[in-house]
Amino acid sequence: MNILAVQPNATVKTFPDVIIGVGGAGKLLIFSMLQKEWFIRELLKYTKESNERVTFVIVDTARAELSKDREALKEIEKKIDKIAKEMKVPKNVHIVLKCLIEDLHITNPYNLYDLDLLRKVKEGVARVWWLYDNEFGIDYTEGLKIYTSGFDFGTLRRRAVTKAMLYKAIAEGIVADIFQLRGKVSNVAMIVGLGGGTGSGLFIDLAKYLKDSKRDANITLFGILPSLKEDEVAKANAFVAVSELEYLMLHGEHEERLFSNVVLATIAPTEVQTTPNAWGPGRPVEFEEIFPYIFLNIYIAGNKGDLRGTPYGSFVLATAGILTYDIQGILQNQELLNTALAYLKTRIHKEREIREQFDGFLSTLQSEGLIELKDEINIFKPYLEIARNRIAEFFKTFIDNRILRIFQYDTPIQLEKAISKHVLTPRDQISTMNLNQLEEYLSSLEAAILKTEVTAPKNETDKELLELAKLELQNIRQMIYQIKKAHMVTLEPLGPELSQFTADFGGLIRDLVTLEVSPQSLKVLLTIKEYLDDLINKNEASLRKLRREFDELQEIKRQYTSQVARLISEISPSLTEYYTIFDVFNRVLPVLKELNSKIEHFVQVSNDIIVAEEEDIAEGTPEAFESEINSIVEEIKQRAESIIRQVGDNPLFSEILKDLVREVEKISEIIIEIYNQKYWCYKSRHASFVEKITGKARVYKDECENAEDRISNLLNNLGFPQYIMLHSNMGIVEGVEAINIVSTIGEIVSKELSRIGTNIEVKTLDNIRLGDLDISLEDIAKKSRDYNEFLHSVEETILRELLAYKGISTREHELKSEIDKLSVNVQKLSQLKEKIARIENNIRDIRDLIDEYSEIKRNMKSQFDKLDKALEEREQFSRKSETYKIIYDPDPTIVGVVQRMEGANLAKVFSELAGSNILQKEAEKLRNYLEELISRLTSPPYSGIIVPSKEVVEIKPPVRWEVNRVYTFINTVGVNSEVLREKIFNKNFQEELSRKLSRDLDISPMTGAGMPRVAVDYQDISGPWDIAVTLIFTGVFLEDIYGVFSRTSASIGSDPISYYASYLNKKKEGLNSEIFHHVYKLEDGWYIERKPIKIEDAILLAKETNIEKVREEMKEYVEKVSIIQEGREGGTEQ
Repeated sequence: MNILAVQPNATVKTFPDVIIGVGGAGKLLIFSMLQKEWFIRELLKYTKESNERVTFVIVDTARAELSKDREALKEIEKKIDKIAKEMKVPKNVHIVLKCLIEDLHITNPYNLYDLDLLRKVKEGVARVWWLYDNEFGIDYTEGLKIYTSGFDFGTLRRRAVTKAMLYKAIAEGIVADIFQLRGKVSNVAMIVGLGGGTGSGLFIDLAKYLKDSKRDANITLFGILPSLKEDEVAKANAFVAVSELEYLMLHGEHEERLFSNVVLATIAPTEVQTTPNAWGPGRPVEFEEIFPYIFLNIYIAGNKGDLRGTPYGSFVLATAGILTYDIQGILQNQELLNTALAYLKTRIHKEREIREQFDGFLSTLQSEGLIELKDEINIFKPYLEIARNRIAEFFKTFIDNRILRIFQYDTPIQLEKAISKHVLTPRDQISTMNLNQLEEYLSSLEAAILKTEVTAPKNETDKELLELAKLELQNIRQMIYQIKKAHMVTLEPLGPELSQFTADFGGLIRDLVTLEVSPQSLKVLLTIKEYLDDLINKNEASLRKLRREFDELQEIKRQYTSQVARLISEISPSLTEYYTIFDVFNRVLPVLKELNSKIEHFVQVSNDIIVAEEEDIAEGTPEAFESEINSIVEEIKQRAESIIRQVGDNPLFSEILKDLVREVEKISEIIIEIYNQKYWCYKSRHASFVEKITGKARVYKDECENAEDRISNLLNNLGFPQYIMLHSNMGIVEGVEAINIVSTIGEIVSKELSRIGTNIEVKTLDNIRLGDLDISLEDIAKKSRDYNEFLHSVEETILRELLAYKGISTREHELKSEIDKLSVNVQKLSQLKEKIARIENNIRDIRDLIDEYSEIKRNMKSQFDKLDKALEEREQFSRKSETYKIIYDPDPTIVGVVQRMEGANLAKVFSELAGSNILQKEAEKLRNYLEELISRLTSPPYSGIIVPSKEVVEIKPPVRWEVNRVYTFINTVGVNSEVLREKIFNKNFQEELSRKLSRDLDISPMTGAGMPRVAVDYQDISGPWDIAVTLIFTGVFLEDIYGVFSRTSASIGSDPISYYASYLNKKKEGLNSEIFHHVYKLEDGWYIERKPIKIEDAILLAKETNIEKVREEMKEYVEKVSIIQEGREGGTEQ
């Protein structure tokens, strides 16, 4: 039977067109309903059969939860789509998620009281703005300071702030855009938490907006009452909210009221203390499970009768509880075990991967010379203890594992047998073994496992456990081997700088081996890096200092360079002259030497003629000799002219050479005449007879005499030769002597160069004479290929010698040496740091694997812990006294039936067991649990109702309180099945249940109209293993509600933890700071304040059928408080 289908006699639709969840509670309850597969299936059946769409609207103000809300909504949409496809029905379900903070673009509290908004509000939306209104002296902005950082967590239980947000939307004309309800809206459900700020602050005005825009809409309010464990703000909010609801229900005809019905439900028994985050740890998950049953059964009850009650008692209270067969729990436990064992397998293989990588890492460190392994070994006690514990853990995991034994795995049993048989050493001696003994013990364990056979495995996982045990022992053996290695590590190859860290580094390596790398042990790498960084920084600081000094020296050098350059510019003429002379001399020197040689030859020939005898000369002829001597002279002349051409006008050379040539020419004439004189004289004296007869002898004599005369004349005109001297005595030429022209010119050049050098040496540079510097222009000139090189070399030499003289060169050399040394140190340290970085990277790679290993291990432990806890609860199950839900264990046989059955549920399993003893026992157990649950639900904390114990005895017969009706619903899948009807929900059960409810609630079984006051109805809808019980109480008045004024009927208004007491406490703190708790009619400048009523008066009012009389009676209990007067004077008005 589809309980959501439209029923012929229904006065309203059996399911609302629109379901609105407002605030954190409304949001979570809608999400909870839509997350349940059975609810979605019924919803889709309804939309298909009615051909109408159901719209869910979720409205909240917590921006920080929006991403989580969207994520949850996305998953719900996927689930609905999936189920719709499976059912082959259209998805006629629409879900809208709204965040007022986002839609209204509210970024800070000022957005709620800026002057522009105030103007818009006062133009027609509200008479007074309750947050800030200069006209009426109202300023409650101090209380808004809690939102300085924004509205990420909503309005923080400030009802009037949320109301202000709605009125902001109304004033700005965008409320219709925010609350878009398309299509027909005739039946609306609104779900709100009455203790919060968003739902409790919006429900009245949102309902009013819906009524104004959809006049034919019937709105049912589902108000969730907070636990009495909540803070005073939540309880004060709830008190004012229910007071407002009562006030609304007492005014106007039923058809005119905002809410057709007000259904209240309490989460009090769960003792939930919620947090600002709706998704946080205070989330009332248990209440969320029962709420779908309350929600659906309210609409079913509404089709069966009027839920309105009396003029005064107009509230509907609803509660529910669930019996859950723990089939899912058992199956989940099996799944937990499978998951835990899968984690165990992954952990073992991950450890093997880590240990193999560690071996490679250690080998790499050794091969690259980063570490050494010393021969001596001393195992630290903690690591020995770790090795012992690992072996003990092996026994705990594979042999003593209680969970494996509970699920009857064969591997632990067979392992224990094999070890008992083949391992002689008792297990309790492990705690005293040294490392070598542990290795021997491991060998015996491995040998025993090799002989183990799993004879009756429960499943494939059971078989695999044996192989995992073998791998685990291999891991342990490898760990012990690596512990030894880790105790041998030393950093000595890295030098003395790092060897001091060997102990700490060894600790890190050992932690890697034990797979427990703590941040503290990793600090050694940081310490080493910091140490190296410190050394590098110190060296670099020294380098910077030296380089600064070096740079300063360079600056001084640049200054001296500039000074030298200026000096060179100043003496460049002298240098030019010097180099020119030097260069010319050296260029002509070869020719000059040739010239000197020719001169020497000339002198030799001349002297030979001078000393020669006449007869020797007579052998030649004057003409031949003259030709010879002229040839020699010509060669001298050519050499001289060649030199002159090269030196140009340089007087040092040209004048000397010209004089030299002139002197040679003059002397050559004399020598020729001497030759002639000797020749002709000889001819004259030795003339032959013929020559004498013919007159030739006379000619000879004349020629001789003429030659003598010419010699005399030439000698007289010779002057004073400087370079070729002719020695004569009394007109007789005795010889010719020539100076060494090379030496002569060389001396002249040398003197000239010396003169120029002296002029340069007297120049000063930075008060230093150049002559005091070790500078040789000649050496420089000799080494220079041209003038520019000479000039540059002179400049360099002066600068070099100046810097040396000043000591700068020496200091520069020292600095360079120190800088080079420090640079090498920094390079070495940097290389060392790179090595450490490589070690660190390798360690971090292993650490990452260890993190993965640790996560796997944590997950494994978590799974085993969950399973252990679940099994503990199964073994020692004691039902909680304060819960809406009772979980009970099925017979083990039922679990087997479920595993074999497709689409199993309670009714199918019971049908499968029909006729068996198991069914009889299970049915009896289930009825007992149902009776316990119903007894619980009728108690005030669960039902939400205080059953007044008083009677109005003045009226005969005495009047006492009674609810109009109690609707009782039993929800379970297959409730109409023959087996369930026969074994559980039979007529006796129904009658007993009615009697029990009447007895527990102290009410008569029939109403005055002859209708059953307590009705039991069965609904074929629930989770597959749930039996849900829903109680709906009608005709409840405010004093009846548990915790509003008190928790018992004897202490109305005096309970210190009640809603009313919390309201009074907040009121005492000052309305100006707590105005946000009071909402009703703030737009008109007032709110209401409800006073307690005596129980006797409340009972009489509840019996009254005349609404006008009730309203008149209530005037003295309801006070209108003016916020305008509070703002100005602090008063109130009736």
